[in-house]
Amino acid sequence: MANNQDLEITTSYVTGYFTKQDNASISYLPEDINIKNPIRMLFLGDMMLDRYVAQKIKEQGIDYLFSELEKQNFFDNYNLVAANLEGAVTNSGVHYPPAMGNDFAFDPQIIKELKNYNFSFFNLANNHLTDQGEQGIVETRDNLDELGFYYSGCRDGGVDECSVKIIEIKNKKVALVGLSMVYSKFDLAKAKELIKGLADRVDLLIVNIHWGEEYNTQFSLYQQEIGRGLIDAGADLIIGHHPHIVQGIEIYSPSGEAGKNKPIFYSLGNFVFDQYFSAETQKGLAVELLLEKSKLHFNLHPY
Repeated sequence: MANNQDLEITTSYVTGYFTKQDNASISYLPEDINIKNPIRMLFLGDMMLDRYVAQKIKEQGIDYLFSELEKQNFFDNYNLVAANLEGAVTNSGVHYPPAMGNDFAFDPQIIKELKNYNFSFFNLANNHLTDQGEQGIVETRDNLDELGFYYSGCRDGGVDECSVKIIEIKNKKVALVGLSMVYSKFDLAKAKELIKGLADRVDLLIVNIHWGEEYNTQFSLYQQEIGRGLIDAGADLIIGHHPHIVQGIEIYSPSGEAGKNKPIFYSLGNFVFDQYFSAETQKGLAVELLLEKSKLHFNLHPY
C-alpha cells in the first residue's frame, strides 16, 4: 500500500498485544527517582467477611485468607492499609431484621484481627453500610472507634461530616473522603464544595467512591464525569470500588492545570469476597501510594 501512489482512499490500523506476567507488579516510579522516607499507603478493593467467607474463617481462621499474601510480605511497612468494608460491624456480628438477600454483618473480633495485617482505615460509604439498619450504622462506628480503626463515609448517596476523616502521618495531613452512589446519586455540587473546603487544609486528598455497574469491565462516561469533577474540585486521586472486578485507570489533568496528572482508579475489584462464579471476580488490584514531600507516586499490585 505504501508503494502505491495512486490510492485516493485508504485507512490506518493500530495493533497492540499483551503478554502475561504472573505475580507482576507495575511501577509508575521514574527509574532514577530516589525516594527517602515516604509516606506509604496501600489501598484495596471490596472486603466482605460474612456468608461463606465467615464460614471459612470459622473453619480455618482469618489467617487462611491472607496466608499466600503474607509469604510475600504484602502488608508490611505501610503507614496506612485501607479497604472498602462491605457491611456493618455490629455487636457480636448480629444480623438485625429485616433479612435481605445480601445481608452482611461482621463480628468486631474478626475485624480486630485485621490489625495483624496492618489494616488501619476502612471506607464505609457503600450500599451495605445500612444492611443492619440505623442501629447497625451506630454500632459500626462505635466498634471501629473502640478497636482503633479510622474510617469515613456516610450511607449511600450521602455527603456530610461523616464523609471525611483527616489523618496525620509523618507531619502530613491526609484527608480520606468516602462517597457512594449505588442506589442514590449524591449531591455532586455539595461533594465538590466539601472537597474544595478540604483541599487547602491538607497535604493529600483521597476520595474513595463506591460506584459503577457490577461486573462491567468498562467504567461509564458518567463515572468519568464525576471522577474528573471531583479532581477539578481539589481531589488528588480517586479510588473506586463496587463493580467487583477491576476497571480502567485514567491519568487526568485538572482543568487549567496542565501537567498536574492525577490518577482515577475506577475499580480495584474484589479483595476478599465469596464470588466464585467468574475468574474476574476472583482477581483484584492493590494500589501502593508513596508520598514524598509534595510528590505522589504509585505502584500497581495485581493479585
